[in-house]
Amino acid sequence: MTISRPAELGAELVAPWNAPLSPGAPLTVEEGDTAIAMQNGRVLGVYSPGEHTLPAQVPADVRLYFVLTRPFLGLKFGGDLPALPPAPGGLPAPRAVFGDFAFRVTRPDIVLAQLLSLGEPGFEPMLQWARAQVLTACTEAMAEMMLAGTTPGDPANLEALVDAVEARAQSMEPHGIRLVRLGTIMVQ
Repeated sequence: MTISRPAELGAELVAPWNAPLSPGAPLTVEEGDTAIAMQNGRVLGVYSPGEHTLPAQVPADVRLYFVLTRPFLGLKFGGDLPALPPAPGGLPAPRAVFGDFAFRVTRPDIVLAQLLSLGEPGFEPMLQWARAQVLTACTEAMAEMMLAGTTPGDPANLEALVDAVEARAQSMEPHGIRLVRLGTIMVQ
């Protein structure tokens, strides 16, 4: 029997293979997916898209997980901002920011280990974390713009705001996540 992502878990960020692993079994990893073999929280193997064969010896306690690496598009973020310092010239400080973004998993082994350590290998914990990171990046970028005397909500400054947020969002990279697109931002 060929091992592949379970069809009923096709859109899940993490899909565990729940049947026993047969030594030497064929493994198919589809494009936009990565398979990871783990034992007691330790990564034993990472399988990129393509056809593979499991090792001739597979310990009974090894678990196989499929982690999506395709972009997750159209994700919403936003909320109230902490009190930002007043800007030179009396510019009003933004009170909230909303928008959309897209991210993808760049290091499925890191993401899987983090999610398993939380006890919940699903999409929602990763999405909540990514939203918080984007909102923090927006807050920091807007505070910097305000201190420089620039109004972040001015349509003429939105491109600079997007660039500043994308630069700050690189802090997600060591955690195995990359911001691939920051869409519309609305500053209130």
